[in-house]
Amino acid sequence: MTVNGDSNSIGEILSPVDQFHTKGESIMQIITLLVRGLLLCCIVVVTGCKNDSTGPTQNTPPVIVRVTATPRVIAVGGVVNLSCTASDQNGDRLAYVWAVEAGAISGSGPTVAWHMPNFVGRYKVSVVVNDSSGGIATDSIYVRVSTQDTLIKAIVIRSDGNNYPSYWNYLNANWNRYGTARIIVDYLSFDHQNITLPELLASNADVIIIDDARNPQVSEILTQAEVSAIGQYVQGSHGVIITGGTLRPVTHSPFVSLMGFSQQAGGQVYFGETQPDSIVITDPQTQLFRNISSYTTASRNFYSGSDWNHDGIFGYPNDWNAVLTSTKARPVAFIWNLNHLTNHLECSLISYIEAPIYRGVFAGHRASSLIATTDDYQFYYNAIVFCGR
Repeated sequence: MTVNGDSNSIGEILSPVDQFHTKGESIMQIITLLVRGLLLCCIVVVTGCKNDSTGPTQNTPPVIVRVTATPRVIAVGGVVNLSCTASDQNGDRLAYVWAVEAGAISGSGPTVAWHMPNFVGRYKVSVVVNDSSGGIATDSIYVRVSTQDTLIKAIVIRSDGNNYPSYWNYLNANWNRYGTARIIVDYLSFDHQNITLPELLASNADVIIIDDARNPQVSEILTQAEVSAIGQYVQGSHGVIITGGTLRPVTHSPFVSLMGFSQQAGGQVYFGETQPDSIVITDPQTQLFRNISSYTTASRNFYSGSDWNHDGIFGYPNDWNAVLTSTKARPVAFIWNLNHLTNHLECSLISYIEAPIYRGVFAGHRASSLIATTDDYQFYYNAIVFCGR
């Protein structure tokens, strides 16, 4: 059939049978297209789900392990060395950006120099670590600018440590046997009750020593107000050394977190009769063990009376690790002994915390109660210098 330019519709020029076949074919084409469309949608959905579960690995931000400032106390106009240790799970290249409240930074990267201002005060330095994928981490630390950086003053807060003047007098008179930083320990001014924050501020002490404050019969247990005042003073950029059973009294519980422990440790550290201690140093590179290769102490020991990790062994180092929860705290030594009362091995801890604003040392033993060894004097000298700077 020939169409000569007519504008008739297909329906007008086809027979009924032809119209039926044409409509049927059109319907089949439509159904085919619909089926293909549905299949394509299913493929897209499945592919999309697959991409969600097996797509590219998400970026993990970097982690700052430690920020250090050496020294932490310095004379006006001095130079402080800053260092940031960071890691990145994805292996990204890290960039470091330093910012200071005063003074100036020289250098770049993870290690720089901070030229301090010519004014006495406490100053903050912050570092931002970023990877190449948008992840960042931040941390900060404080440095104190003083009129002099050679004298470190420590005060002994009302505790058993005030009862042993010969120990502190010897350390005051012979500090130059143990290092170049001059120290002075005042064990008299704070051997009284109702210690206040203004009184602590007036002392200008670099380090507070709380030496086995646990005996209520001689008023060694500090009140909540005194504990609060000490905590505020320490967090105002001052050091703290806590020994022995100081963590045992309930009112001393804020000291537990101050030293980097979980509250699980509170009340669980108490006195036990011991043989001479055997100390295993796990981190000999720390400043706490400067000039000490193997530690011999004359003190008796304080130990953990709890099996915190439920392994059946009381006082094992893993127990201490279980409650040393702060990322700023580190265990550096363990003190082993045989408990005469229970006839099983106990262990205590030496640890430190290096928070942005303050430094602290916890020593499960104390040297001032008996005749001290040379290592005892060296350790406590090191601890005072570490916390004071």
